[in-house]
Amino acid sequence: MNDLLLIGKIAYYLVFVFCLFLYAKYKYKNDRIKKFGLVALIIFGIIFGVYGIICGPPGESIGDRHNYVQRFETPGQEEYMKNQSIGLWALESIIQLFTRNGSVLFFVVATVYFVVNIYCYKKCKESRPLYLLLFFLSTVGLWGFFAMKQALSLAFANLALVYYMEGKKKWAIPFLIVAILCHEAAWIVIPCLIAAEYGKKSKVRQWVLYIILFAIAIFYPQISKYFISLFSHLPGMDTQVGNYVDSSGSMIVDTNFFTIFKSAPYYIITIFAILYRKKLRDKIKNYDFMLVLSVFCSIFSVLSVYMYWMFRFATYFYLPCFLLIVQILEHLEESNRKVLIVLIVSIMLGLMVKLLLQYYFIYGGII
Repeated sequence: MNDLLLIGKIAYYLVFVFCLFLYAKYKYKNDRIKKFGLVALIIFGIIFGVYGIICGPPGESIGDRHNYVQRFETPGQEEYMKNQSIGLWALESIIQLFTRNGSVLFFVVATVYFVVNIYCYKKCKESRPLYLLLFFLSTVGLWGFFAMKQALSLAFANLALVYYMEGKKKWAIPFLIVAILCHEAAWIVIPCLIAAEYGKKSKVRQWVLYIILFAIAIFYPQISKYFISLFSHLPGMDTQVGNYVDSSGSMIVDTNFFTIFKSAPYYIITIFAILYRKKLRDKIKNYDFMLVLSVFCSIFSVLSVYMYWMFRFATYFYLPCFLLIVQILEHLEESNRKVLIVLIVSIMLGLMVKLLLQYYFIYGGII
């Protein structure tokens, strides 16, 4: 009976994602401007938020969810959370005016995460329904249920990127600040945006940038201490990188080669984007800009083999990866388009099913 319940919770999320995609596809066919109705947003948001309550293991006694609920429900922990994440602390402070029930926290964070990301989809003129399918089949689709600081940070960083690519750069600044206040990893967006602006100017500049990035990926173990030193000067990052440094200041290498394989969809997207650049760069808005950010996504994914924390950096560039590939697909021949869609979606679905099975049958739920 318990196994059936776990399977039901896995099915809940997968069915939700595909219903979300089918609705978005139907809506886009009939209204390419609004793309997502308000009533549908409320319904899907509530369903997503409810999953945020029920997806945890019985008792919520382990993992990030346990830590968050303990700090939220225990008076006197407010200052600790404020030091950890001003953004999440602000949201929790509002909720605590009414209740200290951890279930409410899970519901609100999950719903906010969902709504902000759907707004990004609506706001970006170039987004397509397939973008939503890819986003919620990716690892970050689950972040709103357990990685609260990172989830809020990613949502607002995505919003900042959308405004930036839409040419409203002044609006991007405050949202990026909010993202950084939620989680310090969002600092990485700033140098990557600068590099993307530099790289989009010409093909030569792009290749200079790519050579530098690939060199960093190859020789990272040897030069890691310089990056660790740089990261440690950013507010909040010193405690994070400290977990990967030994007493001499050198990086502790904890190789996990599976991280390479679970990022396969992003390598595929980046490779296809490079191959089709000459043919499509003038047909797709912000092509080179998104391409450079996609390369950053792939490089950070590779570097996570040495330093798993790098995986967090990669997730800040899933949005341009997905936006770029859904537009590339529109310009491919139908047969090639179908093959590429099946390839990417199949890999992401397989990885998501594997992740959910691990969560539920090892820990009893998402932790």
